[in-house]
Amino acid sequence: MASIYANAYFTIIAADGGDANHGLQGTGFGSCPRSYTPDVLKFSPECSMVKAPEYESQFNRREWHKRGWTYQERILSDRNMVFFRSTIFWECCQSIWFEELAGEPDGVTTKASLRQRDGQYSYQHTRWPDFLFYSRVFSLYNNRLLTYQSNALAAFSATLRVMCRSFKGGFFYGIPEIFFDLGLLWRPNTPVLRRTSAEIDKEYPMFPSWSWIGWEGNVIITNLSRLYQLLWDGRTTDLPIEISPAVVWYKTNKQNGKRASIDNSYHTFQRVGADLSKPLLQGWSRERPSKPRGYFADFPDDFTVFRHVEIPDIEFFTPVPLPAEPLLPSPDIWDKYLTFRTKKCSLHISGLVRPPLERMVYSNLSDDFVPFCLLLNLTDGSGLWAGMICSNTSDPKDILSDQEGEFIIILLNY
Repeated sequence: MASIYANAYFTIIAADGGDANHGLQGTGFGSCPRSYTPDVLKFSPECSMVKAPEYESQFNRREWHKRGWTYQERILSDRNMVFFRSTIFWECCQSIWFEELAGEPDGVTTKASLRQRDGQYSYQHTRWPDFLFYSRVFSLYNNRLLTYQSNALAAFSATLRVMCRSFKGGFFYGIPEIFFDLGLLWRPNTPVLRRTSAEIDKEYPMFPSWSWIGWEGNVIITNLSRLYQLLWDGRTTDLPIEISPAVVWYKTNKQNGKRASIDNSYHTFQRVGADLSKPLLQGWSRERPSKPRGYFADFPDDFTVFRHVEIPDIEFFTPVPLPAEPLLPSPDIWDKYLTFRTKKCSLHISGLVRPPLERMVYSNLSDDFVPFCLLLNLTDGSGLWAGMICSNTSDPKDILSDQEGEFIIILLNY
């Protein structure tokens, strides 16, 4: 499916109407006529203006914007013709054109905001494993709805297939193996529901609880971006936070019961970048950064960035593996359970980190604007603060004070 959308001349996005039977109104050939009149503001007989087009947003979404299967058809297509609110617009990788706006005269430039493709549908394939992009894409997808929860992975499989080209090790239940620890740091942004498959076995969920794919609703990855920052921004000299796995993860073959270790090797290339004595991966070089951007005049003498011979214009904080050839997605032979050995402890919930935010965000699951999930303090047996946890509720009344929970260690920070 990924190659079909990627190689299409263009994809027709029927984003109007309440269901798939709405059709492409106003296209002739037996279709229903459309009723659309552009908003024209007349200031004088000689001067009139057309109101700016209405963009797709959380305030005017249609059923198309809520459906899980429709997300990858648009993000993987380079060119789209979108039917929305009785109008048509064209979008490609570089621009967007609305039918009610005339083209600019030669030599006149329109503001970029009027010609930019919506960021949530922009996909630019990179040679490197872009974890930040991955985290944004799965969050946007998972907030959509599916009639059959058993399709949760299939409806995202084309997107994962494309990303397999740059993520060494591929994906395991939607989480990149090379960043497995980081992929486990997702959390609910608004309350989510466990995915169950009524058409198969409601008491036996198909997907694991440790992956975002096992939950329906608005989820996000940790907002501590310095954990997975790969590209140098041209300004800061603060290196990404160095972390290391505390466990070795194993997956089990459902057919023969044999275990295989999960790659989870992000820390190895992070250490190579920080240690001058370690040899770099093939194709990588350590160099001084390019000219500083903004108000920075210079950098410390020991500050370096990394470049790869195949993408010399991109500067990295750390060298990363670039797969030599596309990686085929893992076959469906792996059980959903993880095997590992680690340390555990018991901590107590000790009130809210902060009062509930007044801001709300739209949730397709609730079909309404809902408050964010609450952050809770954690304390040890002596009452000392030990950390925070994100709950799966936005109502303070659901929080039970001094409730005890069991926690495990999965990574360490040095």
